[in-house]
Amino acid sequence: MNPIEFIAFIFILISLVKIISISISPQSWNRNIVKKVFKNYHITAFVSFVLALVVLYYLLKSLTITEILASASFIFLLIVFGISAYHEDILKLLDKIYKDKTIIKKSIIYIIIWLILLLWGLKEIVTII
Repeated sequence: MNPIEFIAFIFILISLVKIISISISPQSWNRNIVKKVFKNYHITAFVSFVLALVVLYYLLKSLTITEILASASFIFLLIVFGISAYHEDILKLLDKIYKDKTIIKKSIIYIIIWLILLLWGLKEIVTII
């Protein structure tokens, strides 16, 4: 099993466990996983960022940044499809987030990372054309 297959395998396993767990007891998943993971949000953010870098490293061995961004677009659209059933809650949450006067300050590292990825992808596309 190569690294990309391993990453996909771990993703598949976690996703299947989550789907089965939520199907049996949604509150159990929330209580035992979600709340525990986000209780220490600084650690969650750090570990997620490090894992994202590792995944990106292995993806870039086989794919271009353009292909990775296209794949991200697919996943983003699936997520929007899934959460749209909760539109009222999502809109309330977004209202709260966008009213926060420190939104840019709280998100600056995230914004910079996305700008780097987007500009990298744009540079790759423009170079190809």
